[in-house]
Amino acid sequence: LQADQLVLVKSAKSNLQSLALAVASQKPVCLIGPVGCGKTALVHYLAEVTVRKRKPHFLTVQLGEELDAKMLLGSYKCTDIMGEFVW
Repeated sequence: LQADQLVLVKSAKSNLQSLALAVASQKPVCLIGPVGCGKTALVHYLAEVTVRKRKPHFLTVQLGEELDAKMLLGSYKCTDIMGEFVW
């Protein structure tokens, strides 16, 4: 989605403002909503207009029922090195 393709209706502007404030806090942001409601589109739009389309400034993770904390955060795993943390 290009920045000029997003229709900035009142709700989109409000959501973008909230998202921008959350991102400005320098903490991870989790957007929750039904499939196809525009979560990813808003994030891509904000990244494009703030020139932050590349890592480490921009990272999307699609979360679903099949994803667990170990896949997201990593875990301890038996290896040759005792107590090694494996991502």
